[in-house]
Amino acid sequence: MIDFNNAPAQKTGGGTIPPKSVVLLKMTIREPSSNKAYEHHPLITMYSSGLLGLDCQFDVECGTFEGNKIWENLFLCPEFQTIQMTKGQKGICEGSFAKLRAIIEAARGIDPNDSAPASVNARNINDWVDFQGMRFPGMMGITKPKSGDVYLNNSLMRVITMEKEDYSVVMGGGEYISDLPLPAIPESSHTTGTSGAAKKGYQAPSNTGQQQQNFNPGGQQSQQQAGTGGGPAWAK
Repeated sequence: MIDFNNAPAQKTGGGTIPPKSVVLLKMTIREPSSNKAYEHHPLITMYSSGLLGLDCQFDVECGTFEGNKIWENLFLCPEFQTIQMTKGQKGICEGSFAKLRAIIEAARGIDPNDSAPASVNARNINDWVDFQGMRFPGMMGITKPKSGDVYLNNSLMRVITMEKEDYSVVMGGGEYISDLPLPAIPESSHTTGTSGAAKKGYQAPSNTGQQQQNFNPGGQQSQQQAGTGGGPAWAK
């Protein structure tokens, strides 16, 4: 006899998450391949540009899209980089570091505007490995599709921190799924063009000092405000 009583119930979700939806995510830093490894830390990736960063995977923990995965490269702040950066590269690194700060704040329940000593100390980590397993609410974006793409890829548009009204609901296992449409994948010369709404699946991006990292609010920029329309009420 083969017993299926303990098998999980099938799910009706999957596919691309509508833009501006808010779901609970779990963070994993993926170890780089040998040709992109950084000798001073096993979790840091050295990308072809020379920038140092984290190859991140975010798993949807529960709800309609449980099991979906989002991949994103988050770069270390300028002071940790080892190359002479362009103005654009510096901006990318600062934006990534702001998002990492927000992940810490969301995972640890810190108000971004709280500068009390306890909150300042709680924004510190001992090592990059401390990010492994952090859970937080994330607002979904969609990477702009290009001609010839097969799938639509979700991106982490914004980390939802504790002052937002959706935070407690999503941290408690809830979700907010927006009614915004999925963008269509542009036609190419080799296909008649297919709307991304019928697609399912994702493409992971290629993988491109051991001291305490301080995410003090006085030293890091805050996240950019989410766009308007279709998302939670506070984002409109």
